[in-house]
Amino acid sequence: MFGTAMTYIVFILCIIQFSIFLYQIYIYFERPNDTSRLNYLFITCSFLTYNILSGLFYDSNSSINVVIQGGLAYFSGIQLYIVFTWFLYTEYNIQPLKYFSIKIGTIIGALALIFLLVLPLYVTQDIDFARKTFMYALIVYLIFYLFNITYLIYTLYNSKEKQNIENLKYRKKLKIGYTSLIFITILPIITLLGDFQEVEHSLVNIAYFVILFQFFGDYFYSVESEYKILNELGFNENTSKDLKTIEDLYNDKILQKFKDFKLTPRQREITLFILQGFSYQEISEATYITEGTVTKHASDIFKKVGVKNKEELLLFFGKNSIY
Repeated sequence: MFGTAMTYIVFILCIIQFSIFLYQIYIYFERPNDTSRLNYLFITCSFLTYNILSGLFYDSNSSINVVIQGGLAYFSGIQLYIVFTWFLYTEYNIQPLKYFSIKIGTIIGALALIFLLVLPLYVTQDIDFARKTFMYALIVYLIFYLFNITYLIYTLYNSKEKQNIENLKYRKKLKIGYTSLIFITILPIITLLGDFQEVEHSLVNIAYFVILFQFFGDYFYSVESEYKILNELGFNENTSKDLKTIEDLYNDKILQKFKDFKLTPRQREITLFILQGFSYQEISEATYITEGTVTKHASDIFKKVGVKNKEELLLFFGKNSIY
């Protein structure tokens, strides 16, 4: 397409992901302290990079040196693995595996790219030979990686009780994350079989659209939850027409300095309830988490703010209502 090796399917995927990337930038700047939105922004950028570079190269009709083309094409796949692993560890609160951390994965990926792809390609000028050498090594590494991450996710999944709504959401996220991982892991196998760009990109990008589905699910869930919480706190269309989200509360002078404490979205919600005089049991009922979890969040909030208990927190922000 356009005189390049990129097919129409890959081009359409790039257009779609670029549009989503712009939209995610917009919603990220709505709330820059929300690290989850930033995580999804990075993973979109990573998939877009993969589709562009892997879609354009390798092109036998291009005037660009074959070594540069091969390096860029397979770099796009390596960075996708690294960023997706980082995404799994960060977004799903998974403790990185000892021998499969981001640092070790980056080092192994870089060494494999240089010594098993670029150098053989430079010496032989044979893209098929270099590709097979690189892919065989990558497949062996990914087998060990997939075995270990499968066991870890399986353990995490079974450690969460089904009765708790938060745990049910987490278990669902683990399923989605693992499904996406499977689709990405088959990438080197398809590449080893030959240059099937449409099949390769279609399957790999299923992983992206699966986690994108999760992203928008979480996004709309948070919007709905915030709307409910605002109603619980006494805000509605009659009392505050300009108030749209929990974040709007931080424009209040009393809570302006609250931004500096870098609380998570859940901690912010709980803090707002505490400032309104809600008990831990009432907060538990309003947010659908256990009272023990509320207590744990409150303890973390006290540490970040620098107070010892709920009473000191109320004094710190003043005893008056925030609305």
